Amino acid sequence: MATKKKRIGIFGGTFDPIHVGHLIIAEIALSELRLDSILFIPAASPPHKLGRSLSDPAIRKRLVAAAIAENPQFKLSEIELNRPDVSYMVDTLSELIADPEYRSAELFLIIGADNYITFQNWRDYKRILTMAKLAVYPRIEADVSQMSDDLQCQTIFFHAPRMEISSSHIRDLVAQNRAVSYLVPKGVELLIRELNLYRK
Repeated sequence: MATKKKRIGIFGGTFDPIHVGHLIIAEIALSELRLDSILFIPAASPPHKLGRSLSDPAIRKRLVAAAIAENPQFKLSEIELNRPDVSYMVDTLSELIADPEYRSAELFLIIGADNYITFQNWRDYKRILTMAKLAVYPRIEADVSQMSDDLQCQTIFFHAPRMEISSSHIRDLVAQNRAVSYLVPKGVELLIRELNLYRK
């Protein structure tokens, strides 16, 4: 009898900080796509945010670890944090499928519709599609109706609430000494205070 392939979600981002919107999307993807687990992959140096000041990768790693600590199906991967170069997803997926733990798994790359509409600008996007299926959730500002039929045939769209929570808004709130309770998990809120993050 053939062994059932594991279904693994790949959820990348700067996570500066990770917030409840990320976790809600991940939980819905876990259920709707029947995933076994989701890998949260903090990017060390994302190509679309070059030149923007980011919190230290070790700090963002701690924030993600605190956020997902209570869910055994959520895993933290340091694969991009350990890479000195720019964090291209094609390289990340190549490394993952070379790992015996993921070599025979079905991979689902979880992205927002805003990233989906620019996906064909990603480095080696066609190669990405040979390694993972796209799992796209809605974003208010993105209209995916104009995407090519070929790309849409290789995409799974899943329903998630359209949330206006963003990491940049949370950073702004902290800088203004305003509350971020319930916008981030409690462990993340405590770390923001402990490490004095996002203060001007």
